[in-house]
Amino acid sequence: MRVTTLAALDAAAQRDAFNRVYEGYLIPLHLTTEQVAQHFDLNDIARAHSPVWLDDDGAVLALAALGVRGTRGWIGGFGVAPPARGLGLGHRLIAAVLAEAAALGLRQVRLEVLAGNTAASRVYARAGFVHRRWLRTFERAGAAPPPAGAAGAVAELAAGAALAWAAGQRREPPAWQREPESLRHLPALRALALGPPAAPLAVAVYSAGAADAHLLDLTGPSAALWSLLAALVARFPGGRLRVGNEPEASPLCALLAANGWQEVIRQREMSIDLLPAR
Repeated sequence: MRVTTLAALDAAAQRDAFNRVYEGYLIPLHLTTEQVAQHFDLNDIARAHSPVWLDDDGAVLALAALGVRGTRGWIGGFGVAPPARGLGLGHRLIAAVLAEAAALGLRQVRLEVLAGNTAASRVYARAGFVHRRWLRTFERAGAAPPPAGAAGAVAELAAGAALAWAAGQRREPPAWQREPESLRHLPALRALALGPPAAPLAVAVYSAGAADAHLLDLTGPSAALWSLLAALVARFPGGRLRVGNEPEASPLCALLAANGWQEVIRQREMSIDLLPAR
């Protein structure tokens, strides 16, 4: 076996390695070169510290993508290629990436695992990861009836200003991929505010397609959030709206579940403390 890193691979080889270890995943995953590069860039994947294992012929055996923000880490890709599964490589790989994280001085490492992926959950638990919370992904079908009630006064807001306002209001910290460090680099990010833009009642940050929208940050009290969601639905008539990796304790989860949005993915967020917090 040959040990290398993501940094030693070109963009196409990084794509192929990532897709290879996710073959047969519970949710089909096949990313383009551009999507893999964007995932790594947005989520601060430290390519030089992300191990890739190859067999003697150069074929990918396993990969772990380690994100780094200060003294915090996040595993944004982890898997073993189909021919090498069941040989214990997962246990060895998680130990290797945690050793890399400790060498970098990281104090905590987080990751997410799909609710039905019991094999991966066992690997992480055996390595010392503990359950932190559930993250839920919701979708609203374009054919669903519009929300009842007036939307209220809604105005455009600069995405950076919306993210800054939300950071000061949020009680439940976002998942890694929805932290401002990730979102502020997304192209064509848009935001709406309910109420005066200088002192909003709630904000929504989203990326929009031709008819659909991916809602990336919705912060505010429940009544205000519902009004803001009604305004967003009105802006995308017949389109599909999606909220990804929302912490279960967030008031938004209860609001969406109670009003006809469908949970399509549930993930377990797990973490391990490598060094005592200062």
